[in-house]
Amino acid sequence: MPTSVQIFDVYLIGAKDKNPSTQMRLVGSIAARWRLSAPVVAEALEGVPCRVAEKLGRREADALVESLGALGALTRLTLAGTPLAATSLPAAAGRTRELPPDGLFSPPTRNDGRITLKSADLDTGAVVDVSEPIEFAEPGPDAKTGVRGSDTVRCPIHGLVYNRRKASGCVRCLAPARARARKLQEESRVVGSGDGMGLTSLRDNPVRRAFWGLGIALLVGLVPAVIYAKATNRREIDALRTRQAEISTLPSTKESLARFDELDAAVDSAHRRGAGRTLLIWIAVGGITALVWTRLTRPTGIPLEP
Repeated sequence: MPTSVQIFDVYLIGAKDKNPSTQMRLVGSIAARWRLSAPVVAEALEGVPCRVAEKLGRREADALVESLGALGALTRLTLAGTPLAATSLPAAAGRTRELPPDGLFSPPTRNDGRITLKSADLDTGAVVDVSEPIEFAEPGPDAKTGVRGSDTVRCPIHGLVYNRRKASGCVRCLAPARARARKLQEESRVVGSGDGMGLTSLRDNPVRRAFWGLGIALLVGLVPAVIYAKATNRREIDALRTRQAEISTLPSTKESLARFDELDAAVDSAHRRGAGRTLLIWIAVGGITALVWTRLTRPTGIPLEP
């Protein structure tokens, strides 16, 4: 006789760890992986059975049970179509479908003027009393100031309106600090200028700063270029001229004349090559000097409001 194939339903009946934070993570994992409703999964962890899958073969059902068990969930197998008795579940004993008022997923209660901070790892909550109710400002134009946003406040000393995100006080509160900053900036400009050619005066005059930077860059770049032209390149040319002088003392033959012409062409080539390298050194060193000059003399002062 052919053997009948048994099919099973898999129920979620609870969690191994009763820690609220662990249960919250478990609810998210199970709901996302098996496409279940998060409140239903939460009730199942509290003791109300939830069917995860139905009409599975023995292997599929065992694999599902192992997967749920690895996540930390308690499960039970039943034959397909057989209702799961709530009295047979140890996690569901003495429970009803309605959650306790202060359960993990209970609806919010009416605000009575207190802030309750409930830790995820503690069952008891800490209650903090406040002297007056908290009012949250809605974004939008203020009726008194016409300024949009909840960061606009009125100065308690002068009565002027300011944005507390951008300033620590109103215009009259910050006036002494701005005056002192302006005075310090003027004093530093006078001290740094000296005869009018200091770095501070150059920062304030971009045209003068550009001309001085160009002149200094050209002079600084010229120094290594001249050193190369007079040392390395000149030494190579002098060596070629010395060989030409030696050949000129020999009897005039076709070979000596051809060798003299070759050395003359080599001297011209060394001149051109040396001029190109000298110009390259001049441009490179001058460019680096100009960059350093720009960094040193760029404006650093902060604009002060009148």
